[in-house]
Amino acid sequence: MIRQGVIGVDYLSGLRIPGIFGRKRYEKQIQSRLTTVRLNQIGYSPLGILNLWRLNIYALRLDEFIFYPPWIALRQKYKIKHLAQQGLGYLLNLFRWEKAIVTIYDLVGYASVRGDPLLGRAVLSGLRKANRIVTISEYMKREIGKYLAYPPERIKVIYPGVDRETFKPFATEDEAEQFRKEREIPRLFVMYAGSEQDRKNVDAALRAFQRLKQRLPEVKFIKIGRPQQMGARRKTLGLIRELGLEEETLIIDDLTDQELAGYYNSASAFIFPSLEEGFGLPPLEAMACGCPVVTSNRASLPEVVGKAGIMLDPYDVQGFAETMHTVLTDERVRRDMKALGLCQAAKFSWDRSASSMEELYQEMSTD
Repeated sequence: MIRQGVIGVDYLSGLRIPGIFGRKRYEKQIQSRLTTVRLNQIGYSPLGILNLWRLNIYALRLDEFIFYPPWIALRQKYKIKHLAQQGLGYLLNLFRWEKAIVTIYDLVGYASVRGDPLLGRAVLSGLRKANRIVTISEYMKREIGKYLAYPPERIKVIYPGVDRETFKPFATEDEAEQFRKEREIPRLFVMYAGSEQDRKNVDAALRAFQRLKQRLPEVKFIKIGRPQQMGARRKTLGLIRELGLEEETLIIDDLTDQELAGYYNSASAFIFPSLEEGFGLPPLEAMACGCPVVTSNRASLPEVVGKAGIMLDPYDVQGFAETMHTVLTDERVRRDMKALGLCQAAKFSWDRSASSMEELYQEMSTD
């Protein structure tokens, strides 16, 4: 039993995965702020040898498709179900829930011939059966309408936010200097944060960096985040060797939020040439720390950076190199981008996101 006024929700989180970007941050920040909701978390961990991955990111897993549904049936407690991400849409073909919400971060691999066709069809058909859909940008709302033919009035956009207690500018340049000194990182470096999935277009970032180094030999490149795609790290390291950047590039898999904010603060520029994003948290958090952002003009990224960042065609390697050179060598440009970035980041609030999610749960509880 739950006390009066509190809404019970079965939160189907699926595979428990580590991570500091994207979905994990979205869930953590919103759930920590819910005041009138009790979440019954139903997830699972990989079962070792039974975890059979195919050679793409949308792998079929025995533990997900055979063991997870019975586990849900055993653990479920409440009428409202919230499926944590789009890949769990297939569950709506197996269960006849009266009140089901799905959060869709993107439709990469499901809305095209890429990925697994059988899994894609199962996911898309299930997503159409959701009572409500939550998504993270107006761009994704349009994509959902396009690929699912889902009623727009049943789609709720809940933007991510920024934890401004953590992601904020250092008080002084001395603080940034101390951070760099403690970690033995260079004074002049370009930073990328995120995975190495194909859609992230890390190749373009590295190629642009190589061209930048021809004009600024002292600049370095720091890449933060796990690969999150089978074979991606091998591909990234191979390109680094091919470009002769082994001594110029640092890769860091895991950081605390506080450490990540320190890198944003210490970076000379943030590069993000992604081809496809449901939202794009790293550019937002970089702006919140006062780091100039040079990013792609695709998908949701114009919503995220507004007029604060410089947006380019993600395939324009030379354009990225030239723009980063301008940012790194022109103090006025950096100062203006920092001011605009701080104003843009202030438009996004986790408190507002959590309030919107609670409103949705309230609507579902009274329907």
